[in-house]
Amino acid sequence: MVGGKVINIVKMPKDVWVQCMETTQYYDKQGRKTKAYHDTCAIRVKDPKEMKIGDSLWWQGNKAMWTPKPDDGREDVVLERVGYSHSKIPDDVLAVLTA
Repeated sequence: MVGGKVINIVKMPKDVWVQCMETTQYYDKQGRKTKAYHDTCAIRVKDPKEMKIGDSLWWQGNKAMWTPKPDDGREDVVLERVGYSHSKIPDDVLAVLTA
């Protein structure tokens, strides 16, 4: 997974933790949806502008690409990525959420 729909944003002291959800749809031979699979992953970025829940975010290398929703004409606004992607919520993020 390398991005999806933004579902959580947590402002940290030095960066911002952003969690995304990707949904994969499965179809039968007649083209009817049979099931959906949801996967989550998160990264940290610097200066996420006015990113909000529901926006789109994807990443590759040391850059993240943000697209505001609803569409306002901006696509792939480049953000600086910090560290690696991960699926578990880190302890420092949990501490901020429970403080």
